Amino acid sequence: MIVKRIILILIGLSFLQACGPDAPPKSEDIPDWVIPEDKMVKMLTDVHIIEGARIGTKVLGDSLSAKDHYDVLWKKYQISPEIYDSSFRFYSRNAERMDLMYEEVLTNLTKLSSEVQANGAEEDNEKEADS
Repeated sequence: MIVKRIILILIGLSFLQACGPDAPPKSEDIPDWVIPEDKMVKMLTDVHIIEGARIGTKVLGDSLSAKDHYDVLWKKYQISPEIYDSSFRFYSRNAERMDLMYEEVLTNLTKLSSEVQANGAEEDNEKEADS
């Protein structure tokens, strides 16, 4: 369910990228105020985990609101929401660069999903062994 939601979000973002303003040349230097690509990939991975688990304003299985989870995210990466939004807009103007970043995000999410499934299977096996 969460994986389907993440895939739908990625597809939606792809459509938004296609409708964006003209892309800057690939060789355009990244300004100092833009979050570096490797850090942005990690942040996007975390954002999609939050969004994938979100139902309305709450996060599935948690009493904290989505806003609370985002506040933790901003503190974790020491970034303000405004810098994140500006960086996201910068990268969105270059579909090639953003596609490469999202390939990494998707790889990260797939790895995390596999780890969660493997841990769930281990817990199920331990419960069966204890029975």
